[in-house]
Amino acid sequence: MALETTRLPPIEPGKVVVKLKVKNTVVHPFDDAPHWFPDPGIGASNVRFPNEVVAYIDGHMAFKDMAAAIRTATRPEHFIYLLGWELVTDESLGNRYIEATPPAPNYPHFYLVPPVYGKTPGVTLDGLLLTATHMLVDIRVMLMAHGTEKAVKNERQNNIEAVNFINSLFTGKAILDNRVLRGQVMEEQLGLLAPHTYIGVHHQKILIVNGNEGLIAFQGGMDLHPNRVNELHDVHTRHRGTAADALLSIFVDRWKDHPQSRNFSPIPIGEGQGRGLLEDNYDYYHGHPKRERWTPNDADDHLEVEVGRTYPNSTKHVLYGPIFGNKPYDFAPHGDRSAKELVLNAIGHSRKFIYIEEQYLTDMSISDALRDALPNLQKLIILIEDSEGIKNEQKQPYLRRKHFIENLTGGKKLPTDKVIVCIHRRQYVHSKTFIFDDEFLITGSANLTRRGYTHDSEQNVGIFDTNKGRRFFFAHEVRMYLWAKHLQHGPINLDDPKWFEKKELNPKPIELVNPFDSSIQWHDPHPEANIKTYAVDGVDPVSGWTLTDPAREFRETLVTKNQEWDLFLDPDGS
Repeated sequence: MALETTRLPPIEPGKVVVKLKVKNTVVHPFDDAPHWFPDPGIGASNVRFPNEVVAYIDGHMAFKDMAAAIRTATRPEHFIYLLGWELVTDESLGNRYIEATPPAPNYPHFYLVPPVYGKTPGVTLDGLLLTATHMLVDIRVMLMAHGTEKAVKNERQNNIEAVNFINSLFTGKAILDNRVLRGQVMEEQLGLLAPHTYIGVHHQKILIVNGNEGLIAFQGGMDLHPNRVNELHDVHTRHRGTAADALLSIFVDRWKDHPQSRNFSPIPIGEGQGRGLLEDNYDYYHGHPKRERWTPNDADDHLEVEVGRTYPNSTKHVLYGPIFGNKPYDFAPHGDRSAKELVLNAIGHSRKFIYIEEQYLTDMSISDALRDALPNLQKLIILIEDSEGIKNEQKQPYLRRKHFIENLTGGKKLPTDKVIVCIHRRQYVHSKTFIFDDEFLITGSANLTRRGYTHDSEQNVGIFDTNKGRRFFFAHEVRMYLWAKHLQHGPINLDDPKWFEKKELNPKPIELVNPFDSSIQWHDPHPEANIKTYAVDGVDPVSGWTLTDPAREFRETLVTKNQEWDLFLDPDGS
């Protein structure tokens, strides 16, 4: 049975005359990718070919295809591996969300595939994993430990219940992972953090399934969480081919490096796997091929993919935990900043326009790169979450974004002739996505912050389309769908999984082919559009939230805004 796939419908180009050796502004045939990818040897990253990639711009399609992938794991030699910031199962859902503020009560169950009442039941992650464990499928999960165990017991958003549920499965193995940077500078220099605390996080979001349809990997900004269905705007991708192997290596590296993995049976992945080799490997116990073959003939996308990573320099900075001590990550002792290199390289090679979707937008080194690229660009369009939506966690979003944006505009009022920055009226922008010249797309878990590019664990992918089929580039088509979603004249029903096929869409994706013609809708948004121009000036909350209560009286003199930002809110892990 073929893998069930929910794709955005292809956008058919109009009649286009393609001239050999002449770059066409609508359909770019037979292009090559060398300039979009960094030089070899950046971190553990390199270009992977061939690949099939499916893009998702909301949770409906992503969760449906994740469920389909999980269903392909049916034998003891198969596996389901997951890295997450947060995991919601029905086991934890009742404890966390039933008494939460609206709209959480709408989630008595977390359905990956909603029920069709009177016809088919809904599909939950719990049910899928229970079925898999009965078939002896290897299930391994690593989730971020949000704070120390003592502190986290009173917090709603933690992963303790989810880890307990996974470990209750017959073949389930789960780790609550706090092997992150400890933040010793803040503690030792200022004496402000409580003992046994850490400031690093594991933010990677990867699901890997090896089943009857071969190796399948999902990555991006989506955790398995009900708010990805319609509350948060996010982007995710599914990979088959060599990039899936590279994403598997991220899980294998972290699992083998973690001391708690010794409490479980060895991960049945050979040393060669997860490194782009796609060779058959035999299960330690059953003698079966560890995974099914996926061949280039299975795809018609002609996509090249590079997987980027972020890990901190754990030889320079101390990892948390008495049992870990100063031992660096075995797989990246000096860190890995290939996720950032992907972005910087693409910015430097853009010659038309750059489109960015980003939750935070505060890394000044990226702002400097964009400023330097502006003379080569016609437009720079950025969609961000409103500062009001992130001020409780970032504390200084107005100040830091003001620095970022005015570095681009020279202090001019938004929008300028080249620079447009908008916020979303109806969804929280959680996406971390770049589109360059409608040719190259980068998306993943890494926020545009110092944390995201130097300090925490992150992943992203750069996707280039060789476009042998003379159609719209992969990045071009995704951009048209994203803009159709954001520029609608009036709200769209995101509870409808087929919203993008509605005849009443205004504008329609095909009407957004030319980014420069349609950029006027960003420069001067329609009054009923889902976006509006960002207001740079705003008031940040009082600083000092990182301090323990006894130390709050010193916040005006001992901890400056810059200290709070540099040492805790957005530290540098390089």
